[in-house]
Amino acid sequence: MNTISCLSAITTLGVFTFAATAQSWLTNGLVAYFPLNGNAVEATGKGINGVLYNVIATTNRFGQPSSALYFEPTNQSYIDFGSPSSLQFAGDFTVSAWVNFTGGTLNPRVFSYGADSGYELLTGEASGNRHFGMNIGGVKFNSGPTSPPGVWHFVAAQLAGSVASIFVDGAFIGTVTNAAAPTFSGDLNFGRKSLGGFDNYWGGTINGVRFYNRALSLNELAQLYAFESAPTQTAVGAAAVTNGFVVGVSVLYGGVGYTNAPLVRFIGGGGTGAGAYAVVSNGVVTSITVTNAGYGYTNAPLVVIAPPFIPTPVLGIAPMSFLTFSNLTVSGNYQMQQSLAWYWTNQPINFTATKGLYTQMVAGVVGSGNFRLALNPVPAQAFATPDVVYGFVVHATVTSGGSGYVTSPAVNIVGKGGTNATAVSTISGGVVTNITITSAGIGYPTTTTIEIAPPPAAAVFPTVQPVMRVDSANLAPYDDYQIQFMPTIGGTWGNWNGGLFTPTAVTNSRYLFITNNTGFFRLLQQP
Repeated sequence: MNTISCLSAITTLGVFTFAATAQSWLTNGLVAYFPLNGNAVEATGKGINGVLYNVIATTNRFGQPSSALYFEPTNQSYIDFGSPSSLQFAGDFTVSAWVNFTGGTLNPRVFSYGADSGYELLTGEASGNRHFGMNIGGVKFNSGPTSPPGVWHFVAAQLAGSVASIFVDGAFIGTVTNAAAPTFSGDLNFGRKSLGGFDNYWGGTINGVRFYNRALSLNELAQLYAFESAPTQTAVGAAAVTNGFVVGVSVLYGGVGYTNAPLVRFIGGGGTGAGAYAVVSNGVVTSITVTNAGYGYTNAPLVVIAPPFIPTPVLGIAPMSFLTFSNLTVSGNYQMQQSLAWYWTNQPINFTATKGLYTQMVAGVVGSGNFRLALNPVPAQAFATPDVVYGFVVHATVTSGGSGYVTSPAVNIVGKGGTNATAVSTISGGVVTNITITSAGIGYPTTTTIEIAPPPAAAVFPTVQPVMRVDSANLAPYDDYQIQFMPTIGGTWGNWNGGLFTPTAVTNSRYLFITNNTGFFRLLQQP
């Protein structure tokens, strides 16, 4: 089990937030995935398997043996996949690969399907001008010089409408806007382009080639690059259900860094009892065998494959406030407002009350007078600006008369170093129409402010309970975690009541009601 302590007193916390990482880009639209773990087998069970010619199994970018394939152009190394129709894209698509280029003949191809009229990914020139390039539907594009040979790069090319783009290491490199849909003749080859009796061969190492039948967004490509750059990555699987039984599991992604066979679990799907085990080879999950089909599954359950290791959670905490508004008028139209300086400002929350109670969570430590729910129509604040001459406030201009004033509001003149300036207001029809300076005072700066008291409003004020938001990252999805609390350094850790949770993603946020002024939190992974 893992624990992590957050050694910050509750009274001195800053805001710490996480954005949940959606991984739909990993499988959404994925047509084929070739890990190239010593072979040319398509990993998701599509049956698109290649024939190797003079290709050598080697280490991948993490140094794992037999986890990538090395191509030697002088030996005419390549892989032939035949002509798979599922990879003959007629519309938008994305292709990506990890490549470590060492050399090759003129414009060597990492892969080529349909040659000049299809789509190709190329790297470098024999002259040493190292660049990444693409050819989609006969339109070629080069990204310009890149790093010298012997460096791993994540390269992706895509077609979105008539726009073809190339990305290197998750970043957009360039585009052409007149690309055509590819047409296909000949086979799909890795490491070779064959056209009209002329072959050119690519030299280097290839790992993790993906084909999508959609154009991934720049954000998705950046996430895919970051995900695949990690030295350990969790495998992904999908269950197949027939007549209520789990009959098989496809490995959609084998992960990286496994030293032992991980635990496999089935979550949801309406059934129970399914069991399976994983097989690991060269650091990746290569297959999952169902040992118990279970029963009663109405849809495919989620396949949860344990990560290569359980990471240490990262914990952050931030103060929050829980507002409770009581005695609301049912059917009343309310606007939430926050007190800023001397006036109220509308917040992006307004609603028609369906009951007499409303609750709202807000960031930070606030008091009962910092927020209110005002009945619509909400009166508007009046504003004015002063004219300051040689430190004297000589005039005031009403910039907004506001609304809803019943009596002339009080006016306060505030400026650092200034004293004794006074003013009175005049209203007409609920609107402030004039501010009259009754004493110019002395010593006022040009940044002086005129504060006009707010108009009266029918409003409800809340009771406030302090809340602590606990943000966790580096979690193992679907494992159990317990939040623990220690009131003083050297004290005793205890389970926080209601602090047990099972995250469904690598990040999670919990909201805890607190009564202690200081203390410390930690996260305990349950065995």
